[in-house]
Amino acid sequence: VECKTFRAYGHGDHDDDRAARYRPAEEVERGRSRDPIAVFKARLVKEGILTQEEADRYQPEGRSATEVRDEDFPPEVVEYLREGVEAALASPVPDEAEAEMWVFKE
Repeated sequence: VECKTFRAYGHGDHDDDRAARYRPAEEVERGRSRDPIAVFKARLVKEGILTQEEADRYQPEGRSATEVRDEDFPPEVVEYLREGVEAALASPVPDEAEAEMWVFKE
């Protein structure tokens, strides 16, 4: 899946929404309104694939996409993700050549 998007927020929670400081407000709002996740979620609801209640469960109103909580997902999903994180953290750091082997760049 490829989504062309707009970085509507800072690089992380520490970044204090700096996008609004160095881009015109209209540009930021236009970019946020075309968020591919929100657009796709609305399409799934419109086509009856998800109910609005199901869609809201994964990103309740007033919460950003980065505000994810364990209780937002079934326990088996949380456990699967935890196992993946633990495996990644336990893995050796690859050498530089190997680390870039599977990264697409133009």
